[in-house]
Amino acid sequence: MNVGDPIGYVIPEWPGQTHLWIWREVSHLREFGATVRLFSTRRPPERDKARHAFAPQAVSETTYLWPTGFFHNIAVILSCFLRNPLGFLRCIALVFSLPVDHKNSFRQLLPLLVPACVLADEVRRGGIKHLHSHSPANSSILCMMVKRLTGVPFSQMVNANLEWWGGAMREKFHDAKFTVACTDWMVAQIRRDYPELPLSAYGMCRVAVDVRKWTAVKRTPAADGFLRVLSVSRLVTSKGQDDLLKAIALLTKRGHRVRLRIGGNGPELEPLQKLAGELGIVDLVTFLGSLPEEQYLEEMRNTDLFVLASHGEPMGVVYMEAMATEAGTIGTSAGGVGEIITSGVNGLLVPPKNPEALADGIEKLLMDPQLRQTLGEAGRQTILRNFDSRFWAGDMYRRIYGVVPTLPIGIIADKAARREVETPAMVA
Repeated sequence: MNVGDPIGYVIPEWPGQTHLWIWREVSHLREFGATVRLFSTRRPPERDKARHAFAPQAVSETTYLWPTGFFHNIAVILSCFLRNPLGFLRCIALVFSLPVDHKNSFRQLLPLLVPACVLADEVRRGGIKHLHSHSPANSSILCMMVKRLTGVPFSQMVNANLEWWGGAMREKFHDAKFTVACTDWMVAQIRRDYPELPLSAYGMCRVAVDVRKWTAVKRTPAADGFLRVLSVSRLVTSKGQDDLLKAIALLTKRGHRVRLRIGGNGPELEPLQKLAGELGIVDLVTFLGSLPEEQYLEEMRNTDLFVLASHGEPMGVVYMEAMATEAGTIGTSAGGVGEIITSGVNGLLVPPKNPEALADGIEKLLMDPQLRQTLGEAGRQTILRNFDSRFWAGDMYRRIYGVVPTLPIGIIADKAARREVETPAMVA
């Protein structure tokens, strides 16, 4: 593949509120000179759509594969069949043979043939030479079909447990040109469960943060003497926001003055509001809703602690964003969070589903502002070394084009630490 050849990113329900890190990656690739076309299976539901400043531009640039007009669908299906009858029949064979998790898999997969043909038509007309699926679920299956229809290869990102993606992972791994995972434990799981894969077929590509925007902040205590705690996530059961509310109630009973602000939206909003009332802490908790990045960043700059009590976070880009601003950060010792936070070094880890342990951790940093500052400063250094989004976008560029981008991505200009940092991915 030649440098400058167009590539396509296939992203489910794009742009969503949690897709900020994907936009960073796309933006960096464009900084490096790549031409990136955006495709999505469909628009996100209203509750989950991105509120960030990039969203209108992303929507205007995106080709949505479904729904499209009936006559357009018929035209592209006929075009794909006439252009490559054998490839079309191979797609049909894939529908009936791919071992996905659903019974009667052909009923699940046959409808994907329509958006696959739409995508194949766009790939041909746009001269796209490589597709990248940002989910190894149906998006990867679409790319598998397009590969059979056009010969264009694809890669895929795995950013959560392998068993979450609908099955047929072995077939997806073997069909992809390469697969990237965002944590060490996911890479280890691929190596353990699919030992026949060559090491060149998969590797690391971190979810990361733009340290040029998420900068260090020197915090001053709140004028009213309250400790300010921020948490940001989708409001779903697995994020443990109920545990955090219980921890705040425990701290209040211990005589501490703590306020909590929760950013995000989701099905658990009303149950959490009800729980805050039952715990008697309604006046101490503010639900902010889904936040645009600028407002989210402002909230982070005006908090003393960032806390997310997830039951099992695969990675957790919000921890990185908090640490990049030198906020004291508390997470749970579950999933991939331990690859970001080393407890007692650059933040604290507590057991999941344990409000009392969470309250103890918050209390420890509440009572020791110097420790809070020390952990915060160490947290930013961790992000500079390992989680700069330009590093990992540069590695994605290298994997796709076969060369390191010419932009000097190994240099981080940071007011707190101006130094040259070598990219682990560039050395690998």
